[in-house]
Amino acid sequence: MEGFDLSKKRIIEYQNLSLSRVISCLICWIVAIINMVVFGIESGRHIPYGSVINFEGPSYFFVSGLFPLLIGLIMGISFIFSYHKGTISIEGNKYKFTEKRIIKKINTEIERENILSINLANNETGIKYLWLIVFIPYLVITYHFGLLNLNQPFIIGIPVTATVVLISVILTAVVIIILFAFPPWLLQIYAKEGYYEFWFDPLKNKQQVIDGILDIMEVKTVETEMMISEKKNKPWDVLLIGLAFLIVGMINIISFNPHISILNLVISWTLITIGTYILITTIKELNPSESEKLFLDDYNKHGDLRINIRGKYYQKYFWIKSPDEKKFGLAYKSFEVFWGWVTFFLFLFFIVNIIQYWLIYLSLIDPIIYTIIGIAILFFHTLIIFSPRKCLLLIVDYYNFKIQLRISSQEGRESENIFSRLKYNLSEESLRKGLIFRLLFILITIVIAVVIFLLQYF
Repeated sequence: MEGFDLSKKRIIEYQNLSLSRVISCLICWIVAIINMVVFGIESGRHIPYGSVINFEGPSYFFVSGLFPLLIGLIMGISFIFSYHKGTISIEGNKYKFTEKRIIKKINTEIERENILSINLANNETGIKYLWLIVFIPYLVITYHFGLLNLNQPFIIGIPVTATVVLISVILTAVVIIILFAFPPWLLQIYAKEGYYEFWFDPLKNKQQVIDGILDIMEVKTVETEMMISEKKNKPWDVLLIGLAFLIVGMINIISFNPHISILNLVISWTLITIGTYILITTIKELNPSESEKLFLDDYNKHGDLRINIRGKYYQKYFWIKSPDEKKFGLAYKSFEVFWGWVTFFLFLFFIVNIIQYWLIYLSLIDPIIYTIIGIAILFFHTLIIFSPRKCLLLIVDYYNFKIQLRISSQEGRESENIFSRLKYNLSEESLRKGLIFRLLFILITIVIAVVIFLLQYF
């Protein structure tokens, strides 16, 4: 990282305040207050708009209002402790990061010569996928209660209980959209002594702050003929699978079966969680008017590499210090907790549910239809988790970087859809470990499902 006047101090200042989190927090509180005012927080037989669980149970606030209240409190506390005034500066041969938080001041210094890679992006979900695992069960259960109450008799002109419950579902769904539609920026620094991560969402002059960081970090490429391609392969196949999962999950709620209700409910929220996740992570890439642009720049005598990937709704910037190896190819991302969680529940409950269908129903038509649907869903889910991604593979010291691409490149093998990517799994030595791990995970889940069924019925 050369070319700077070390005698000149350069500094970027910003105020970290996530408006998306503030708005989401306020919506959750509004939902909680509406439910508290309409339903109250009492329990017993004299509740005006009905009780849940039993005749003298708690009010519907505990179904549709308590969860948003708790989530709003968690978001509010998180917002208070994440708010800070930050500075990023160069002092001599060091990067200095300062975060002045409410309870403490955090200073981080990194020797520039020890840095191996710098990544800056605004399309990283981070742990936000956990919000889906938390929110979707609430949405599914609450939506189901809302539908049930639409069919109940009511005294006044409108079904108050169903209306309030379904409004709660809609507003909470808006919270999920806001959280994922406006992600913060993530700055990742890989150094010889360790890994550093900084999340921030500048309140004012956001683009100026980002441009300043790119300038200080010397990450941004010059827009010359170094651009490899503008053509972008859009993930229509994955998106269609996600939409199918979302639709099947919603249908499964509407056609609720009381004999095996909890299994259908779990399958429903698992399918909706997967479908929502896929929609969120792919919808930004489907804009027809602008292609993804990839710039590669070997910009100094040491062979340092700068990579910029820019779409209409996202930006990713990379600086890699003289990589030992670089090539285009197929690679697996790490098996995230999200995919492990939903894969486990989907296989576990679908297998148990299929067995129960064959034992409960006297007719063969329903079990056969349900088995076909179950096998089809598990098959397409397996395609998603078994399919590797097109990546630019870079090795620097003991770090392996996999930069996902959606451009058409003539280097390496082209794989335009999920099926053509999957067929290389067994032929690529580097992909076999990832495939074997995923296969073992599914086999263990199947064994657990069978054991649970045997323990439950025998």
